[in-house]
Parts: sequence; C-alpha cells; structure tokens
Amino acid sequence: MRIRTILAAGLLAGVAVPALAQSQSSATASDSATKVVQMKDTKGNTVGTVELRPTAHGTLFVANLLNLPPGTHGFHVHERGVCDPPFQSAGGHFNPTDAKHGYMNADGPHLGDLPNVHVGENGRAVAEFYSDKLTIRSNQATAQATGQTTGGQTTGAASGGQGAAGNTGSGPYSLLTQNGTAIMIHANGDDYDDMSSAGGRIACGVIKPPS
Repeated sequence: MRIRTILAAGLLAGVAVPALAQSQSSATASDSATKVVQMKDTKGNTVGTVELRPTAHGTLFVANLLNLPPGTHGFHVHERGVCDPPFQSAGGHFNPTDAKHGYMNADGPHLGDLPNVHVGENGRAVAEFYSDKLTIRSNQATAQATGQTTGGQTTGAASGGQGAAGNTGSGPYSLLTQNGTAIMIHANGDDYDDMSSAGGRIACGVIKPPS
C-alpha cells in the first residue's frame, strides 16, 4: 500500500518516480516464485523438469524426469549455469563452504550434493528433496529475510551468492548467482563418498541468474 501511495503522489505532482521502488517490487515477486528448470540430455532432448519451490527456510526440489536410463543416478547442483554438452561447462559441484564431497565424509557434504534419483524401467522418476542451506531468493532478498543488512549492505551469513567463491558464512546460499547454477544428473549413482562414483554427466538444466 505504501509503494502505491508513493507512486500515485509522484505521478500527480509530475515528479519522476525513482525506478528503485519498482525494481524492488519486481525482485520480491520473482523471489517468491517457483522456478522450473528444463532438463535436457547431451543430444538436446527434453528429459523432464525440476521445480525449485521456495519455502520459509530453504528450497524444495521436485523432480519429474523421463526418458532416462533405468537405475540409480547422481543428482547435484553445479556451480555454473551453462549446459553445453557434454556439460563440463557447468563446472564442479556448488560448494560455497569449500567442504568435501559426500554425506559419508566427515568434512562434507558439498551444498550441491543431493540424494540420488532412482529411474524405473519406463525411464521415469519422481523425487522430492529439501535443503535448508539453499535458497532461490536473490542475494538482497535473502539478506532482508534473515535481517542481515546494515546500511543497505549485506552482512553475515547472507553475504554470499555473488558466485560460488563469494559465498561465506552459514547460509542460506543463493543459487541465483551472477553466473547462474545448474542441476546435473549423472550416469551412475553417487556413493556419497567418492566424487567420481557418479560417473559422466547425462542431463543438465540451468538455474537462470537474475535478468
């Protein structure tokens, strides 16, 4: 209501209204929206979607996959939003805390480490994962939500998100980095210890950065 009042007053007075109010309103709406990641294989074929649903304290990943090889497959978030086959362009796992790989590692896991997906004989899989360390809020919105802004600048746990190397503190960590991030499906199952266990990269989808 306050933003509407300010806009109306500015228009009636013939005064230019700063774009800041509009941009903040747009950013807030975008931050609260579910993001749908289109997954494609190395030949460019669509193999389903992964929805990223913002929650009060993290992100819910909802995977609806098809046309994949039956079996167990590693499922990770990677550090760059580039899915050029064979998907090495997406870089390594999203790992802003510089942890080791795997749930079984005492110094792990990467924040991009997520549970395996299990594909049936029909090539389909439906899975849901939740992370309280990952968010699809923008950096500014994350800082405001956690109350960690000082003089217009982000401080503390929300100071990351400017790229994988820029994330510091305890999170949550925004996946909407400057370069974007990506969801990756691997040829084999992740044993949650040896990073090479998941094998090659067979499907990728971009989590687009803010426009």
